Amino acid sequence: MFQAWRVKLRQAETALAQKRLEEARSLLCQDDLREFYPAQQLLKKLAQQYVQRAESHLSAGESHAGWRDLDSAQQLGADDQSASAVREKLIEHVLAESESYLQADDPAAALNRLRTLETRRAVNQRVRALREAAIKMDAALNLAHEGRFNQADRALEAAQQLSPKLSRLGELRKRYQQSDKLVRSARQLLHDALSCENWPDALNLAEQVLAVAPADPIAREARRRAWAAVGAAPHGRQATNGSVVPLEVSMSAPSSCVATPAGPDGHGDLGPARKSPRFLLWVDGVGGYLVCEGEEIVIGQPVNDCRVDLPILGDLSRNHATIQRCGDGYLLTARRTARVNGRLVTGSVPLPSGCLVELGDGVKLRFRQPHPCSTSAVIEFESRNRTQPPADAVILLGDSCVLGPSADSHVVCRDWPHEVVLFRQQGQLLCRAGESFQVDGQPQTGPAPLTRRSRISATGISVTLEEV
Repeated sequence: MFQAWRVKLRQAETALAQKRLEEARSLLCQDDLREFYPAQQLLKKLAQQYVQRAESHLSAGESHAGWRDLDSAQQLGADDQSASAVREKLIEHVLAESESYLQADDPAAALNRLRTLETRRAVNQRVRALREAAIKMDAALNLAHEGRFNQADRALEAAQQLSPKLSRLGELRKRYQQSDKLVRSARQLLHDALSCENWPDALNLAEQVLAVAPADPIAREARRRAWAAVGAAPHGRQATNGSVVPLEVSMSAPSSCVATPAGPDGHGDLGPARKSPRFLLWVDGVGGYLVCEGEEIVIGQPVNDCRVDLPILGDLSRNHATIQRCGDGYLLTARRTARVNGRLVTGSVPLPSGCLVELGDGVKLRFRQPHPCSTSAVIEFESRNRTQPPADAVILLGDSCVLGPSADSHVVCRDWPHEVVLFRQQGQLLCRAGESFQVDGQPQTGPAPLTRRSRISATGISVTLEEV
């Protein structure tokens, strides 16, 4: 027995010397070893090393790892003075992180970080004050999102009293005060336009209010009524009575949503969108796909006088968001309310393959880059909304588009004997297939050029391109 515990103790000493703290702890915490005085002394050294490693993690910005090591040190009976010093540093680090989230208009992330202090019972007066300020800022952002700028300003005033050093609170207060005046004026004009059933003016004014307050209930209802009355009415005109007042204040929306400043046409949208080349891809027995060829596409409501690349029938703005291809990946830029995997978007965010994109209150899209060797992406509908013209899904054409039986194809055609690949080369669209095939009735053996009206056929395969 004597020899056995000596061997274990020596193993623990070696692990500790080599900074293998978890292994040393596992050995020393065995019941038969902790009874011996040398093991107890080694446990104290181990606890101190956990404290030192916690501080190293903190210096590297790894606060989660730092907390884990500090917890281990305290469980092993670390010196109270050294452990308390590191604990205070960790609290300061979390407070600084939380303040940076608030400066970036993300109170939800700040509250999430502050909860780590609550779970460790590391709450002091500064933590409580910052937590209350974050709650009030979150409420203010939501109130502003709904157009209640006066209430939002009061919430921010209370947050300022709790955390006067947060400069972002003062900046938002100034913007909300300006927006309150502008929105009040626009709402009065909107009321007049609705009373006179002046639907073009009502639509313009509703869009202007929604540019700074995307969830404003009055403007949303006015836009709904205007759409119901005139259908796809022109958006780009000024009010005929000359009363439209452009709203030119850029606002912050809840947690991560930024409304777009007024564009040259006096709207939150930046004028008629540029339309990139598109075509429909009809795959017999599989479905229809809208193929967008541009590096950047605009997503929005399909209305007259506004040419969007991806028109979606739903409660969206005419220029709701853009998706841009950047190298091998894609960026989403939100102009109105948008979420990626449930998180509200500010500015531009990367789109990971498989993510859920939500636009407005009801449009849900699944973004995928299924093929590892292609920069093309696929957008599928998770909601019941559809494109105009109708399509089952959307393909953002990069270098190539793979149609075939493989699960990583952009268009999965399970019954096909081989792949068909559409690809771009020197500005031209071409096609290749694993076996002989025909394009517009002409036999092909190698890459063949396509027009936006071509038909590709082979044994068990039929694909038609249709110009949009």
